[in-house]
Amino acid sequence: MTYRSGDHIVSRVTAATGYPVSLADMKDHLRVDGADEDSLIESYISACAGMIGPEGELGFALLTETWSESFQSPNKDVYLRVLPVTGLVSVTYYDLDNAEQTASLPDFELYKSGDWAFVRSDNWPGTYDRPDAITVTYQAGFGAEPDVPDEIKQAIKLIVAHWYQNRESSSEKNLKEIPIAASHLLGLRRVGWYG
Repeated sequence: MTYRSGDHIVSRVTAATGYPVSLADMKDHLRVDGADEDSLIESYISACAGMIGPEGELGFALLTETWSESFQSPNKDVYLRVLPVTGLVSVTYYDLDNAEQTASLPDFELYKSGDWAFVRSDNWPGTYDRPDAITVTYQAGFGAEPDVPDEIKQAIKLIVAHWYQNRESSSEKNLKEIPIAASHLLGLRRVGWYG
């Protein structure tokens, strides 16, 4: 998956493995005993993670993933788009002769919090004129399934339960796209959310 965000080209290098909520936990929440619908339930968990993950509602990587962001000419600070950032992997660039080079990581500082991250350098290399002149590769995500914040896990459980119980998009009942409790739980983690 690659997309453009402002002057950055953002790409997922390595996707997460596993799910932010385990199949066993989800089945307990749904009160499902058998294995007949395991694939369906896993597909709901996966779809929900995509809906609220890096390209979705929150913009967070829920599990550990590797991302890269390419840009043409950096200022002193380069803000990274996928959060929470846990560490730098590499910085590569196209030199003035348009040959790809790997920069020395100690020349770059990562500053991060839960809802922002940026890379700072006083010594960005000289580059060829191209939109992907410099690429910062980094890891983002809360970690493994046990590390995902409880409010995000509970929101996923509520959404998946809603989808599991209401498999059609229209009904005589007044259906909501997302349960209001799940929306409030996600709001606790949304960057820039003010209620």
